[in-house]
Amino acid sequence: MTVQVQTKSNQLSDEITHLFFGDRSPDPFTLIRIKSEANKVLKVDPRVGHGLLGMIACLEADIDLCKKHHEIAVNYAGEVVDYLNYTMSLNFLGLSDEAFQQINKALKFYPHNPDLINLAINIAIDSGHPADVDDYYDALSKIKPDIDNTETIHLKSLAKKVSQAGITNDIASALIKLADGLILINRLHSFSKTFFTDEAESNIDIYCWIEINANPAKVVEMNMELCEKISNDPYFCDKNTFSIAYRSR
Repeated sequence: MTVQVQTKSNQLSDEITHLFFGDRSPDPFTLIRIKSEANKVLKVDPRVGHGLLGMIACLEADIDLCKKHHEIAVNYAGEVVDYLNYTMSLNFLGLSDEAFQQINKALKFYPHNPDLINLAINIAIDSGHPADVDDYYDALSKIKPDIDNTETIHLKSLAKKVSQAGITNDIASALIKLADGLILINRLHSFSKTFFTDEAESNIDIYCWIEINANPAKVVEMNMELCEKISNDPYFCDKNTFSIAYRSR
């Protein structure tokens, strides 16, 4: 890849990331333009081009096309950046359990990469696998004995509190799957999952906000549907769980 193409692909990647977090959904003309530019990169460097097209498909909530392009990119050379992008796309689409599987696949090839381990800690929380955080944190501490990432330290503390609240991976992941399922059905994006605690003398209550790109009326509708699904599922009747709800981005 020439320096010019590398610069262009980096700029395009930055633009796609900005579109994810922008105030508005990208207009059709912008999507046509970035697809055209990604296809130009594809002709010069297929791995990078497919990665960009996978990110664009994620932006459009096209799950099949997103997976197709990212799989091709990963299979070309299996570079760290390809695993990172694929994992983040899956998580954005509400496929956090698949994102968890993908990041663990990446760690088999790059067990000492701090970027992958940090993302694994985030994905473990997002997908409902808090009990795995300690293992990732220990792996990271062997590479970076003085961990100074405040988010990583916070997530380790959060995982411990979830465990103290009696919430297992099985329970947490089952709750997350229900919530992710509604995001998938409605072709929305999951921008973040924010967990926080309310600690009393005798117990710890866990709460989770899922930030999605939906208007307030849609959020209310989805919260009512999620509440009904959890209430009617016998699996949760006699188990320690946590409160989970959507909110508008």
